[in-house]
Amino acid sequence: MSKPPGKRNRSAELEELDQSYVPPMKWSREGDSYFLRNHEGLLILRTKKPAVLYDKRNGRMHRCGDFERVERYAAKMRADYIQIGDVDSAMDLVLLSSAQFNVDELNRCIGEPGYCLTLHRRISTQ
Repeated sequence: MSKPPGKRNRSAELEELDQSYVPPMKWSREGDSYFLRNHEGLLILRTKKPAVLYDKRNGRMHRCGDFERVERYAAKMRADYIQIGDVDSAMDLVLLSSAQFNVDELNRCIGEPGYCLTLHRRISTQ
């Protein structure tokens, strides 16, 4: 069954929305707190438990930040994927969080496309 001209599937629309531009950011750590700053050095958030949401098929990061906020975002994304019948994409989302995250790993997730997949593979073999 073909789609009418001009119609796109919902999965493609969600994917396009998720591709919105995010200015370069950088994580740092002081004591037991993690800080995320934008490219101008302005504080975006402070958390004790950072998280990264990514796709385990291609390693593309969807979101990073405070665990609770990223967890809510992941739940909404999974529900959206399931609602449009894309269960595989819903199951491919991985939420990784730790109070002992290595700052270099967090920054590589932000700065290197696909690095989350490398991190996923390394963690899953440990």
